[in-house]
Amino acid sequence: MTKVCKYLLEDISFTPNSIVPCGSSVWNSDENLKKYFLKVDSTDNIIDFKYYFDKRMMYIQQFLNGKKPVFCENCQKYMPIELDLLESKFKKLNIYNRTQCNCRCIYCCLADYGNIDSFKKINEREFYDIKPILKKIDELNMIEEGVEIAIWGGECTVYPDELKYIIDWGNKYKAKFIILSNEIIYNKDIENLLSNGCIELRFSLDAGSKKLYEKIKRAKVYDIVHSNIIKYKKASEMNNNAKIQLRYILCPSINTRIDEIDKFLNFAQMINASNVVLSIDRRWMQLNSKKKVPFSLRKSIKYFLNSPKYEKLCRSVDSCEIWDWWLNQILNEKTLFEKVKGIFIKK
Repeated sequence: MTKVCKYLLEDISFTPNSIVPCGSSVWNSDENLKKYFLKVDSTDNIIDFKYYFDKRMMYIQQFLNGKKPVFCENCQKYMPIELDLLESKFKKLNIYNRTQCNCRCIYCCLADYGNIDSFKKINEREFYDIKPILKKIDELNMIEEGVEIAIWGGECTVYPDELKYIIDWGNKYKAKFIILSNEIIYNKDIENLLSNGCIELRFSLDAGSKKLYEKIKRAKVYDIVHSNIIKYKKASEMNNNAKIQLRYILCPSINTRIDEIDKFLNFAQMINASNVVLSIDRRWMQLNSKKKVPFSLRKSIKYFLNSPKYEKLCRSVDSCEIWDWWLNQILNEKTLFEKVKGIFIKK
């Protein structure tokens, strides 16, 4: 057996401008995209997916020959796994080729963190059609049964026809879906997935009160969203495997008050959410990477993880948002954390 990076072997990501296995080395460089993988222009009518497939096999062969591909060198996310040459199909698809959204969250990185002009641009942006690519993957017989399909955004419910196509396509392979939605638009195909138990539906509420929610989301949809969440939860009760995850993205100086977090957790408990995850505004972390963690932020995180009232509900803090400088400060205060598969959970 020969070790190959898990992401190259098992994952494929459809981003707004590329098709890649992961983004560690190439996402921010058009030159690297063209050189190593597949850069996609929104005006392309035909995408040569076989080109991507051939590139992937070439890099797998480099691993077999005992040499990492150039873009994998010094990668902190390198995850070696054993390669069985008979089993090299995709086990996870990440789909976020569209950026359109009907919300204007103040922390949105796609729209330059709340910039109104940027929101207009992402909503007018052209996108490439993923359907012929999925058909080509069918032809190449490259999908593992039980494949995980993660659909991000943008907001997937603003393009219901394509969403339905992806879901129907995935159902052929008995796919397990992870779908991130803002729940402004209720979607029957998502409801059906919940009824069948093959989905984890995630949404970020980020507030406990209507006033703060609409300040963060900059859309007057609080009542609609709460109503839709309750409807989705009712659909999920038909199958024990369906999961509803609520997320709270902490934006320091905006939504770190304990009373807001408590109202949010009360709602999550009321609807019997599968779990609740805490995150932190990525932009804030980038701008404050050398500063001491504010007391209000530490207090919020400790309340989230240590409140006996919500012990069974609050399980984790999203590690993709957490950097060592921050975690080390929390650990030094003897907060109870344990690192498990990249996620920090309460002991």
